[in-house]
This record gives sequence, structure tokens and C-alpha cells, in this order.
Amino acid sequence: VGSSEYRGDLATSAYKRLLGAAPDPATKQFLVGLLTSGGSDETMVASVAGSDAYFQRAHASNDGFLTALYCDAVYRPIDQPTQNADDAALGSGTTRTQLAAALTASSEYLGHDVGEYYLRFLRHAGSAANLNFWIAAIKGGGSDEKMIASLLSSDEYYKEFNPSVAVVTTLTAQGTVHTSIGQNSTLKLTVLRFLGKHASAVTPPRTRTVGVVDFGLHKKGRVTLQWNRKVGGKRLGRGSYVALLRAYHKRKLISVSDALPFTVR
Repeated sequence: VGSSEYRGDLATSAYKRLLGAAPDPATKQFLVGLLTSGGSDETMVASVAGSDAYFQRAHASNDGFLTALYCDAVYRPIDQPTQNADDAALGSGTTRTQLAAALTASSEYLGHDVGEYYLRFLRHAGSAANLNFWIAAIKGGGSDEKMIASLLSSDEYYKEFNPSVAVVTTLTAQGTVHTSIGQNSTLKLTVLRFLGKHASAVTPPRTRTVGVVDFGLHKKGRVTLQWNRKVGGKRLGRGSYVALLRAYHKRKLISVSDALPFTVR
């Protein structure tokens, strides 16, 4: 999340959200440079919102700008007292970028951002304590990227996509798979082929994904799958392979087998 690739995607996403189109190369480079030099995500968003392009899209008027800014930033109409104060500030020399920066630094704006990160990465809403903690952290000099990195490296995130092996699964030389599932699940077998020599203590194995075999929905309990060792309608050629059986309940991955090595002679 500190890479140029991530920053480029972030800048493009913010520009598209506020202006409805991707930035030209020079504008994207400017926004990425802003982030690279230590600018926050919020500063970058404020830079876009304070631009002439955004002002023109908001009907080139201060009231139009403020109306658009509040809808885009905090998803609500601006209230009348705030509009009066902001209109006065603009009339006395405060720039549109400065107003946008004040809004994107607010707890209201950061609360939306933090909440969206929880939904995006952990698939659930953050608690009030979660939101308040990260809002305070970002206001205190932290960054969105530090928060994202914390979520992505958490045990909760890992377990969401890498559930522990719940039962022993076996695969015979003839292609019969034996396993058990705790609830009705869709079973899918991912088949990979070893390339070159197998792994050593210092060299990881090189594999290529051959494909996925979908065995469909099965009821909970012990399950026996008869597999003809074909993937995508094609029989596997000679060589060494490994398979992983995954179980999904309503599209959520709930269990995965140990690696199941086998050889086709």
C-alpha cells in the first residue's frame, strides 16, 4: 500500500469518483507525487475537489461547489449555517482546496472512510470503538495506508480467506476423493502441476494452475467424490500434481484441504 502502483490506483479512483473520468497522465503523476512526498489520502482528495475541473462540474458557482462537495465527501446535503460560513470564507480569500481539506480532515469524513475499509476488507461494519480508534489514529498523524495494512495483516483477514483445515481429505491414485463437510457446501478441486524439480529446503516448488473441477453442492457429512482426472474436459498428462479441495457455503470459503499430491503415469 506504499507502492507507486497502489498510489496510482488510489489517485485514479479518487479522480473518477469526483470527476467521472480518469485523470490524464500529467494529472495522475501530480497526484501520485503528492502522495509520494508525504501527502495524505485526504490531502490528495482535497486537491481534486479544489480543482478548476471540479468547480466547473459543479456549475462554476460557490454554492454549486459546496453542494457537490458535501454530497461527494460526506454523502449528505450541506446545512445552511455551514453553507453561510463557507460562502463567507470563500468570499474572504479561503480557497476551495482549503475548504475541501478541512472537510476531508473531519471526523465525519474519516468515519465514512474507516467504515468503508472495514466493509471492503473484513466484510462487516466496524464497531463504534473500531471507528473511533482509527479516526483518532489518522487525525494523530497516522495514515489510511497504516490502517489498511493493519486490517490486511490481521488474524481476522487471514482466517476469512484461509480457513483452517477442519478434516482429513484423501485423494486416491484412481481419483477418488474422501472428505467430510460440516454443512451443505459446494465443493471445488483446484489442480496444479509441478514444474521442474520439487521443492528443496531453500527453493519453493514451482507450479502452474491446470484448472478447477466443480463438484457442485453436497450435503453435510462424509462425502466421496469420483473424479476421472479430467480438468476442463481434458485428461491430465503424465506428471506430478497437487490438488486442493475447497468448500464454499453461500459463496464464502469455509474450509480447505491439505495439499493432496498425486502422480499421473
